[in-house]
Amino acid sequence: MIIKKITFDEIFPIWKNYLWKGRISTIKPTSGLKLNEGYDKQIEEYTPTFFGAFIGDECIGVNSGHATSESDYRSRGIYVFPKHRRKGIAQQLFKAVENQCRLENIYILWSMPRESALLAYKKYGFIVISEMFNDMEFGPNCFVMKLLES
Repeated sequence: MIIKKITFDEIFPIWKNYLWKGRISTIKPTSGLKLNEGYDKQIEEYTPTFFGAFIGDECIGVNSGHATSESDYRSRGIYVFPKHRRKGIAQQLFKAVENQCRLENIYILWSMPRESALLAYKKYGFIVISEMFNDMEFGPNCFVMKLLES
């Protein structure tokens, strides 16, 4: 299994058909959501990086990341196909985003996982920093973060 950079066009069908199946809001390469602070449309202009986990030509999981400020970086849109779960793939996809975060000289990695995925985030070292909330399209969710050593 290898992790490699992919494009938005490659990640989009997985997000649309599996991760956010039936999503009403538009799926964009980035999200303007801020860490525990609301929304900033300017964040949508930041450059995202997309990752895929592959066995041969088969994509078995995806994740992405993008800055949300000069000090914060969001891991967004992780999905591992069910038959490949519980094999450490999510952990490797988190690591790819963490490495990109470091390349961009940012040392606060955060996300907003669903409650059903929270265990994978905790296993990677994310710490829960909010209560669960249910005002998103696919929830309940909470905010998590991981401080990276510089």
